[in-house]
Amino acid sequence: MPSNEYYDSSGVPATSSSLNSSVIRAEFLKVQNIGDLLPVMSENGNYFCCVNAGGTGLTSVSPSAAATKMGSELISERDAESSHVGMTLFKINFMDSIGEVKSFLTNANTVSRTYTFPDKDGTIATTADTETVNARVTASNLVISSNTVNIATNAANIETNTNAIASVLEGVYPVPTVDDEGKVPVVQADASMAYEPAGSTLVALDMTSLSTVTLNTAAADVFYLHSVDTDFTLLLSNAVVGRTVVIFIDNSSLNTITWPSIRWPDGETPEMSEGIDVITLTVVAPGVVVGSYALNHIVSV
Repeated sequence: MPSNEYYDSSGVPATSSSLNSSVIRAEFLKVQNIGDLLPVMSENGNYFCCVNAGGTGLTSVSPSAAATKMGSELISERDAESSHVGMTLFKINFMDSIGEVKSFLTNANTVSRTYTFPDKDGTIATTADTETVNARVTASNLVISSNTVNIATNAANIETNTNAIASVLEGVYPVPTVDDEGKVPVVQADASMAYEPAGSTLVALDMTSLSTVTLNTAAADVFYLHSVDTDFTLLLSNAVVGRTVVIFIDNSSLNTITWPSIRWPDGETPEMSEGIDVITLTVVAPGVVVGSYALNHIVSV
């Protein structure tokens, strides 16, 4: 046997020689001394075995000490960019609890890449996952696009219908003037309407700078509020059951009107337009006024 650090053979006994007890015991002692170079097994379960610092034998090292030693050695082997040379040639194997390889992380880059992981827990998505998400986003975008087209179409239809209604209503309620005071709208032979003297009365009110106006329903059936230039509050007086009044409001500057308690269609209080709006109010019960409206049906003159 060639000589080594554990056992240096003396060549005894020689081939075909007789045995000599003292010489054989000396050779056995050398073999026994090999054990002195090995760590003991008692109380060293799951420890690692490595050469001692002096290079004179083997010693046992705890897992934590081995990790520290290996870590310091790996750090010392880093290159200028704190990377380990040759790592691109390896796979990172992920094992389960019984030590079986379940998956691999490999590198297919052809140029240098840097990957930074976010400081949070999470699940890494695969290409299949992103394809599924992209497909859903595309489908959602198609639905949104379709709905947008439908909304635009409906808006165009509403505008068309509004213009048609405005065209029909334009001849229904002619614009009253100060000269029509004391007259009421009357249906003419051609189905149009004009203001003619009657038992009812029209009152034209200049609304310049007025913040509150009270309409006396016992004094007139028709009110023309013109020159509206500020927000105002509208009140009714003498509103007895069965009484109906028509109010023309020339609100070209889009001011806000605060109304008394009125039951509007569908509960929606009208928002005034930039044209002349026609409001009809009818007292149907004590304290109960029902309203209807036609907004922006004719351009202010």
